[in-house]
Amino acid sequence: MKNYKIASIPGDGIGVEVISAGVEVLQLIAEQGKQFSVDVETFPWGAEYYLQHGQMMPDDGLEALKKFDAIYFGSAGDPRIPDHITLWQLRLNICQSFEQYANVRPTRVLPGVKAPLADIGPGDFDWIIVRENSEGEYAGVGGRAHQGFDEEVGMDVSVFTRSGIERIHRFAFELARTRPRKQLTLVTKSNAQRHGMVMWDDIFKRVELDYPDITTDKMLVDAMTTRMVLDPSSIDVVVATNLHADILSDLAAALSGSLGIAPTANLRPEGDFPSMFEPIHGSAFDITGLGIANPIGSFWSASMMLEHLGEKSESERLMAAIEGNNTATGSEGGFLVPPDFRTTIMEKIVGEQSLLARTDGLQTASNSITIPKSRVNYAELETQGLSRGSFKIHCPNGRTLPGSMYSGVAGYGPYFQLKADGYSRDPLFERLLVDAYACEPRRKLVERIDENRSQNAILVTKVVLRRPPADAGPAADL
Repeated sequence: MKNYKIASIPGDGIGVEVISAGVEVLQLIAEQGKQFSVDVETFPWGAEYYLQHGQMMPDDGLEALKKFDAIYFGSAGDPRIPDHITLWQLRLNICQSFEQYANVRPTRVLPGVKAPLADIGPGDFDWIIVRENSEGEYAGVGGRAHQGFDEEVGMDVSVFTRSGIERIHRFAFELARTRPRKQLTLVTKSNAQRHGMVMWDDIFKRVELDYPDITTDKMLVDAMTTRMVLDPSSIDVVVATNLHADILSDLAAALSGSLGIAPTANLRPEGDFPSMFEPIHGSAFDITGLGIANPIGSFWSASMMLEHLGEKSESERLMAAIEGNNTATGSEGGFLVPPDFRTTIMEKIVGEQSLLARTDGLQTASNSITIPKSRVNYAELETQGLSRGSFKIHCPNGRTLPGSMYSGVAGYGPYFQLKADGYSRDPLFERLLVDAYACEPRRKLVERIDENRSQNAILVTKVVLRRPPADAGPAADL
């Protein structure tokens, strides 16, 4: 069985939340498909690391990442640190050092997401924007002189190389060749930028001769924004410079309904360095910790990761789970909060539905619960009494499931919630992470809960299994 080593860098803000959910989905895909396994190592790099160490990642960080098959990235950015520091010292440092020159951003309207364009819905457009990711406007060449004086000068120099331009053009042509429409649009600003942009046009024309089966056209970047709004169905694959594609892909995400659901692959096609996969949204500190961060961008990015690793069927299975469900979540004004949506995605992956506890599935006499013909993804346990420490859930099949109980903010994180009573002066919500998948179907989910570190007992008074089918009956109490 293949084993993939994945470096997880949640980063800042909601990156921690969405990458955590994405890792769980990746592990479930591996467990269910039984074609490969994943080992995930998490690196705590980002703003907090910077505030402690004066840099976003350690000096040997790049060397540590080289051994991995792929990198799963969350976000970089914190209001306490200037943006150019958080970006250049982490994300761009990885992209440019590993020559991840092909930034690939697919865009389409997913089911359940309302696009802002009139009469546009799922299936009405399907774009891939290919962004040159290693040079151009973000090459980092330039500087400032005479700071603080009237004569102060600041320069950012765009750097375009023949090798860099040609390889991104060939990548885009090869990608277009895999698509049904076999269509590629070049976007530049060669009317006003008469050196580097004209060079982009010239090299495109030469590369085009090697791909007679691909239909091509050329747009100026400002005209392209108009085309994206007024004639979205005319677009298929787009190739553009670092800056232009950065802006166009954000516009594309907005036109698809939400920046929060858009994915990115930063590819090193040669495979001598790991490629990196990430949702395109930022750290979004305004919603961090509220439990409404949309995880779809991280799920979609995980699907792209699986495809890159050669696991196409599992990539398609994950994408089918995403598109087979209403994808609106709290941050898009929808009806599903992210933990519940993540549960639903897992149900799609497993191919089963988790069931609400009903009278025909609950053995009240033995104070236990059975699982009628299905696995349970999540359970909400209402308890009386409060204990801290490590716990174990014992299943009748002999499996012992460890879990930890710790303080948390209500609504933060996709974990099982334990409602603790008896603390009227200081209400406290605790969470218990339980792997309910380890319990076999039609077996008791909870037999007993033992506390390892003290004699304080937790009395489970109710078990509610989440995400019922439409015909499920009411929940039953223990």
